[in-house]
Amino acid sequence: MTSSSALVAKRVKTSDLVSLSSIEETSSILCRLLREFLDDEAASFRSLEQEFLIKSILLRVPYILGVLPTSSGKSFSYLLTSALSISKVVIIIIPLVGLKSDILRRAREFNIPCTIYEEARTFENLTLVSIESIVTSSFIRQVQGLITSSKLDRIIIDECHLLITARSYRSIMFRFKELLVLCTQFVFLTGTLPYSFEDELKRSLLLDNLTIIRASSTRLNISYRVHVYKSREEE
Repeated sequence: MTSSSALVAKRVKTSDLVSLSSIEETSSILCRLLREFLDDEAASFRSLEQEFLIKSILLRVPYILGVLPTSSGKSFSYLLTSALSISKVVIIIIPLVGLKSDILRRAREFNIPCTIYEEARTFENLTLVSIESIVTSSFIRQVQGLITSSKLDRIIIDECHLLITARSYRSIMFRFKELLVLCTQFVFLTGTLPYSFEDELKRSLLLDNLTIIRASSTRLNISYRVHVYKSREEE
């Protein structure tokens, strides 16, 4: 998929969302939205799982876990879907500073209003937030205000495996659970989450109704080779 800096974010038609529930219409509608967004008539989804993820987001499935390998279009899924509802706010929890800068740059290339909350303390169509900020009482009140005024579209947790693997996140998990009772859509994204961690994530966050979309994470360009040395000198 290629991008164009001259693109203008588009609004999705209500009729398109209704038609997404039809098996016969789904692929053609999503492909058209994708090609209009990229201004590329030859564009296609990188995988069936990426298409399922975008469809699930647009159909407002309440709790989604998307496991897609690196460079398979996880961040593109929220760039595209946020551009289709440009009047709403999408909050993206991003743990890495470098990733924030990359998403900010890509959003601006697509003319999607985007801001880093810690710098501006305001909300745009895409609002990038650190996990430390989103669990504060003041921020939770602001999120509740967005929901009350029907301005919040969804909350996306990128690199969500850190919720259960990063020691620094464990102390704030109980506050994070307070967000999950809010009446909005939650999308958890990661490129690496072993099957054994799925149950732990659902159990830790009390998400029994989590919809899981998982693509194969096999990397054909990576291989392992083992050689046994008989001595340190030989090595």
